[in-house]
Amino acid sequence: MCCIISQKNCIVVFAMILNKHCIHQILMMHCTYLVKKQEQIFGLKVMTNMTNFDFLLKDKQFDTFSGVAIAAENTLHIDVDSCVINCRRAMEFAVKWMYSVDKALYLPYQDNLQNLMNGEDFRDIVGNDIWRRMDFIRKVGNSAAHGGRKVTGEQAELCLENLYIFLDFVAYCYGKNYKSSNFDKSLLELTPEEA
Repeated sequence: MCCIISQKNCIVVFAMILNKHCIHQILMMHCTYLVKKQEQIFGLKVMTNMTNFDFLLKDKQFDTFSGVAIAAENTLHIDVDSCVINCRRAMEFAVKWMYSVDKALYLPYQDNLQNLMNGEDFRDIVGNDIWRRMDFIRKVGNSAAHGGRKVTGEQAELCLENLYIFLDFVAYCYGKNYKSSNFDKSLLELTPEEA
């Protein structure tokens, strides 16, 4: 169910957890705005501190997918379905970005995520381990978006970790001033103030 709350000539759209498709659409358009409004209107405390994906903000060329990756991590404790949907979206944006900047990659006739990921040149670049991690994100994200089986918190955390590994690889291959780092699971935990 979607609720529309009017506030001083401004309409704030908030989706109830019951409607995954509505949440998906809202998060696609207003994820950061929604998180702030949830805190203000409903008293929800959302983790907005440092995330595993903040390193992407240092390189402007990653703007097309960095915000969605950060939003995915920030929504982990609000709604795991939204988290994995945003993991899938960030991955898709990054894959399309790779195709736009890497001259060794040629767009397939149909440029949906599955076809982009299954291109022989793309698979050669990312390697089998990263490709399997990406396929996990794609499958879990599709399941959440299309009302498949329930996504667990553990699956959402694994999607975030897999997304981190893929985006770290992207930063290593294409970034400026790359610095090696590791996924920090402690950043996923709620502090006592946030719980």
